[in-house]
This record gives sequence, C-alpha cells and structure tokens, in this order.
Amino acid sequence: MKKAISLALALCLLLTLCACGSEAPKAPEEEKDSAPAENESVLDTLDSGTEGEAASDQKPLRFRLKTEPNTLDPHKTSGTGDPQVIQYQMYESLFREEKDGTIVPALAESYELAEDSTFIVIHVRQGVFFHNDTPMTADDVVFSLNRAIETGYNNAYVGAIDNVEKVDDSTIKINLKYAYAPIITCLSTLSTAIVSKDYVETNGDDILTRSPMGTGPYKLEDWVSGDRLVFKAYPKYWRGEAQIKDASIIFISDNTAAAISLETGDIDVMTNLSTADIPTIKENPELQFVTGPAASQLLVTFNNASGVFADARMREAVYLCIDRQAIVDVAADGYGVVQTAPLDSVLVECPKDFEVPEMNVERAKELVAEAGYPEGITISMPTIDNGTYSKPATLLKEQLAPCGINIDIQLMERAAWDDMVIYNTNYELAIWALPITALDSDFCASKFLGANCGGGGNFSNCSIEEIDELILRGRFLPLGPERTENYLKFCEAIRDNFVVCPIYTNMRNNAASAHLGGVYPSATLHMYMYDYYWIQ
Repeated sequence: MKKAISLALALCLLLTLCACGSEAPKAPEEEKDSAPAENESVLDTLDSGTEGEAASDQKPLRFRLKTEPNTLDPHKTSGTGDPQVIQYQMYESLFREEKDGTIVPALAESYELAEDSTFIVIHVRQGVFFHNDTPMTADDVVFSLNRAIETGYNNAYVGAIDNVEKVDDSTIKINLKYAYAPIITCLSTLSTAIVSKDYVETNGDDILTRSPMGTGPYKLEDWVSGDRLVFKAYPKYWRGEAQIKDASIIFISDNTAAAISLETGDIDVMTNLSTADIPTIKENPELQFVTGPAASQLLVTFNNASGVFADARMREAVYLCIDRQAIVDVAADGYGVVQTAPLDSVLVECPKDFEVPEMNVERAKELVAEAGYPEGITISMPTIDNGTYSKPATLLKEQLAPCGINIDIQLMERAAWDDMVIYNTNYELAIWALPITALDSDFCASKFLGANCGGGGNFSNCSIEEIDELILRGRFLPLGPERTENYLKFCEAIRDNFVVCPIYTNMRNNAASAHLGGVYPSATLHMYMYDYYWIQ
C-alpha cells in the first residue's frame, strides 16, 4: 500500500530553475574562517556580539520583503506572497517542497497512501520540538489539521479532507471525502502547518496572530511594526540548528529603494526585483541576480457568463489580436516566457508548444462585427494600479484597438479590484495573474470549475460540462501518461471555448549579496533562510 514519495509526487520534473551564477557548496563548520567578510559593516560586527572577529555564520541575515503581514497565523491567511515567505521560517507541515520541486517528508516520518487515494496514514516524526521547548505529538497534528479545516481560509488545500483521527501516540489517519491524488502536495503547504495544541488552547485562538508557535528553524524574537521581524535560530530544530543564527525580515515597499539598500549593504537578499534594476544588479560584482520561472502566469480573463464577452466570438477576437511576445518585451522588459496553455508552465502536465490560433486582426474585426458591433465597442477594464498589471493592460489596449475593441483602463487599488473581479465578478475583461502555491495541475484547473463560480475562485464564470468533467477526473488520476493526457484535453477545451487567453509566465527575480550562498528562485515562494550560509 505504501507509495514512494518520488512516485506519489514526481515533482522534480516540474521546475527548470535558472540561476545567474553558481552556488558554492556548504563549507564544513571546521573550515569556516573566523574573520569578518570584507563587506561587513560596523553594525554587522556589533550585531554579531563580537568586536571585529565574527565568524561568517555569526553575521546576521537581513531579508527584504515588500509587504508587512496582518497576521502570522498560517491557518488564517491565503498562503500566498510575502506572508508565506515569513511563515516558512517558523512553521512546518507534514511534507516539505525542496528547491528542485520534489516533495519530501518533514514532520511526517513516513506514510502510507491508500491504493485508491481515499486515506493516508501518517507516522509522526519523533524528537520534534515547538519553540517553547515542548515536544510535538500526534495530538498537535490532529488539532492543526482540524483547525485548518475549520477556519475556512484555504479550502483548496483541505477541502478534500473529511476528518483526521489519532491512531496512536505517533500515528494519525487522514480520511478523504473522495479519492484525491494531490493530497500530499496539499500537506506540504502552510495551510496545513502544524501548531501547538496546548499553546493555542491555553492562550486563545488569536494568539498566533502575532505570537507564532511552530517547529521551524527560526523562532520569532520581535515584531517591530512597520519595520521588521527579528528571528533567532532555534537550537533544538530537528534538522540541526541553522548556520545563520540571527536574521531579520525587513519591510521595504518600494522595489527600487530596496535595490539601493542591497547595493549599500543594508539588506542581504530581496525578492520582487524590478526589471529596471536588473542591469545594475548584474553589473555589481558584490551582488548576484537569481531568477527562475514562477508558478504564475499572466493572462486575459473574460466574464464568460454575462456582458459583452459572454459571446464566444468576442473572446475569440481578443485571441486573434494578441501579440504575446510584444507584451513580454515591453511590459515585462523581456523577463517572461510566452505562455499559450492555461496551466502554469512549471507543472509537469503543462503541454509544451501548445498551439493557439495565429494572429489575424482582419478576422478579429469580422468577429466583432458579427457579434453586433460593426462600429466597434468601448469596454471598461478594471486594472490593478501597479506595473505588473498596468503595463500589459496598456499593450492590450493598443493591440485590440484595430479590431474595434476599445479599452478604457480603470486603475484601482488591489482591494477594490479584488472586490469587483474576484468576489463579485462584476467586470467584462481584466488582466489576471494565476499563481499557485502547490505544484499540482488541479490548483490551476480548479479556477475553471463551474461549482466555483460566483466568488468561489472561478471568476471567469466558466461553467462548461466538458471542462468540469476533465477537472474532476484529473483529481483522481495519479501522475503518469493518463493524467497528462487528461490535462492536455483540459487545455484544449479552455482554448477551444476561449475561456481565458494566456500571455506569459512570470519570473521570480531575486537579488542577493554575492557572499550569501544557498540563494535560489522558488517557483512557489518556498524560500527557507535555513538553506542560506555566508561565503568567506
């Protein structure tokens, strides 16, 4: 009954990570030079607790993120973006996604997945401690998974779970509502992070908002609102104490300001590098540029259920006018890869060289006229007010104008856009990024399930029986040729019905000090400071 992890989730095929520069091997502890690095500042030396003789692993790490979170509770956040990066330093789940995309046991010592994928038995790892030095038990695991289900924040990852039961002091059983092949992938996300049952019950359910209690490599020491989070390596961490003992996550909202801080040595690593700053980073020998494909693609989404684009001819007209490479070159400064399939390119089932209709502006103009707009039509397009969305929106406006579709771009804050497009689907067409935090095709495909219309995540309002059948079938199939063929048919059905129009795959553009090893791009933002080390 037991399935090897490589067979259950052969995710090593999912990613092709592209890093600028080579990664130095980790040096054994006895070979580390005790002299400070050449670019170490006076502040670094003071922070290390010595007077100019700090060993390389004693230099504090300063990691920049763009956004400060509202909460550090893993069961009460969406599990995406900057909050995810923060929480991965403190929390762990039963499984862990490695840098190459493979899934390995973490707080699970071992497991048995039923042949029909309707339940999974987990043998809980022994010798694991929470940051208050109390041991993790099977009771904590059962409590955490049930809590994740009850909060209702991440149904995509726990929705298939029927119930969780304790078998004995070191074993739990997760019963599923139906056969669900991606369950182990779900159990590698922060949505299923393990927290201390006693800590939460003693201090109240909101305690994790600002006072987390996990089993991860770093323990939160301080939260300076509006500035930073301060961490200390947890000495009892079950995989061994982190090489870098002191670390801070610093919040700098402006990407260019963050790049300047990196150049001056005020921070050591940053995400969300603006493409305009990449040439300067590449030219600096004290810095490294690290990039790779994101588990995210940019696409044009239509309201398939109502309004102008309920008519498939209008959706097809958009398809026939889009020059994807031109959008990549201008809107993304060339840091993107043309995407034609509606699955993120890092997924093993995403078809390569997927064919879509060739550009044909004259035919697009005919379709617009056939749909009842011989003189053309003006469409209001809600657009998030930042370059990620406004730049491609501007290019889209230019490309659609010749066929008679005139775009009126309405810039708005993200919260207002979410309310209009995601929660109320009160729009005609929009530029949308489709990100996933778990490497399984179901997490892309479920965005088009008819049952998820009306605020349930399917904001293209696509409800097509053929597509629904393919999505549901894909959930039951194990990795292999049959599952790959199923998702190829899914992609073809999305294309043939012009449900959405994929444009390009985003890139994870990060930068760091050249003296910091272990830095890599993660398609799903599974970034662990535990993997970092200083190079002398």
